[in-house]
Amino acid sequence: RHPASRLANLVERAVDHIEEWRNVGELTALLIAAAYFRDKGEKRTRVLIPDSAHGTNPASAAIAGFDAVPIKSNDKGLVDLDALLAEPKPA
Repeated sequence: RHPASRLANLVERAVDHIEEWRNVGELTALLIAAAYFRDKGEKRTRVLIPDSAHGTNPASAAIAGFDAVPIKSNDKGLVDLDALLAEPKPA
């Protein structure tokens, strides 16, 4: 096979796995955060997630031991700052 067709095949396979890699990275980051706070003796239970976020975010939060708290997003899909500031602080 021509090197260009091999490269195209590799790129196609990589694109097929990007979503999977993103989900693993998301979970890994939450597990690291949980370990960090645990090592510091801090009990953190909530993760704020924009309601426009990918569907795996709440699942990753739960696996890492957090409660997912949805935060309203604006018309651009970004966190609505008024909604964020209105979110009650944990006791």
